[in-house]
Amino acid sequence: MKRARAATMFVVAAWAVSLQGCFESLPLSQGVAPSAGRVELVLNDQGRAALSERLGPQVEKLEGAMLSQAPDSYTMSVARISQLNGNTAMWNGEQVTVRKDHTVGYQVRQLNKVRTIGLAVALTAVVVFLFNKSLFTAQGTDDKPAGPAGGEPTRVVR
Repeated sequence: MKRARAATMFVVAAWAVSLQGCFESLPLSQGVAPSAGRVELVLNDQGRAALSERLGPQVEKLEGAMLSQAPDSYTMSVARISQLNGNTAMWNGEQVTVRKDHTVGYQVRQLNKVRTIGLAVALTAVVVFLFNKSLFTAQGTDDKPAGPAGGEPTRVVR
């Protein structure tokens, strides 16, 4: 039973992590970014140099919620930064202002509904399979020999 519970916990953890992969970035855009939803600002070389002291070296993208926009800048609540080498760091909504000429553009992050539903169905099937398998293997695992109604084995005296 412990194996089944561990397997179920593993599947649930994998499902939770996999849901993060159900988001997709739309193609790069320029101009006025949407005020609602997740947005990634993609920095250019000037932006990386200008913001390196505040954000760290080699930052490629800032992801978060757009708070406001001026004609020459974006202000966002940063949830995550991505570096050129692929590393990411989670942020706690710190407010960062980025000049528009320090960006290549922005990408909108949105939930891919088809992938999310497909993943949820597949993981649910795996959990159901593991649960049913654990029910069938758990039956008859008692090592005590069967005896009379009292539950004790019968002793034969000679």
